[in-house]
Amino acid sequence: MAKANLLEIIEAALEDGRLSQPLMKISAHSGVAGSVVIDASNLVRVVLEDEELLKELIEIFLKDYQSRLDKIREAVIRGESDNLRSAAHGLKGSVGTMAAPRALKAALRLESAARSKEFPEAEEAFKDLEAEMTLLVQTLANIVAKI
Repeated sequence: MAKANLLEIIEAALEDGRLSQPLMKISAHSGVAGSVVIDASNLVRVVLEDEELLKELIEIFLKDYQSRLDKIREAVIRGESDNLRSAAHGLKGSVGTMAAPRALKAALRLESAARSKEFPEAEEAFKDLEAEMTLLVQTLANIVAKI
């Protein structure tokens, strides 16, 4: 599929997945509420304009993300800074591949809090990350449905 068509699919999925008011309020705390959930142009570049590769990457991400969030949640609850840092770093890489700047910023904030052993900040950062992941997952599901 041509780049313009794949870009149009992603942009249409983004349009379908507009933020609901409650999620906007939750994610506004992270300071990225005005940015895009997915940078469509970067995502097209990541997959080298290959529709099948995009679909495969999204499906892998959607299959994997919940277990990553569960590991992060457990590390936050237990106050395990090394496990939290490692899990947040891994998720940061995954959302970076999905060209998701809001989720990337939230994961980076969580990773930084874990590195500094600032658990009240880590708890807040995790709440923001969960909200951003909800938006990202909805958007990615919309993209897969349109491919």
